[in-house]
Amino acid sequence: MGLFDLACVVIIVFFIYKAHTAFVKEKTITSKIQEWHHLAPISLRYDSKGLNTSYVYFIKESGMNRIKIGKAIDPEQRIKELSTGSAHNYEIVHLIKSENPYKTENLFHKYFNEKRCKGEWFDLSEKELRWIQREDYTREIEDSIKGY
Repeated sequence: MGLFDLACVVIIVFFIYKAHTAFVKEKTITSKIQEWHHLAPISLRYDSKGLNTSYVYFIKESGMNRIKIGKAIDPEQRIKELSTGSAHNYEIVHLIKSENPYKTENLFHKYFNEKRCKGEWFDLSEKELRWIQREDYTREIEDSIKGY
């Protein structure tokens, strides 16, 4: 097998791969809710100003002090997704419309890091929940909400 034949095989495999990924992407149903994950690119975590203004939400699990701090374009839809297959009820206790939701969410996660239960769930007191609802945030959190 010569170099030319090898190059032809590589090109054919490349085009098959591109066609397959385009087909899979077309068939995949994606949620309209954008949820931050630890594997998201750094640019999405911190520098999303103006790209997709959305909400940072605080959802409470029924009968518990656990609060989920997340972000979504449609928080009501997010509650429906969380409730599917769950024995718990959820309610939105606070919403913040943010120009930089990735950073705002990340800053709240850092602020309450010692209260983290698992993932995006935090064991917050009523005093901490009232602080969130008063919107008397640190300067850094305020700036991220404004998109700075």
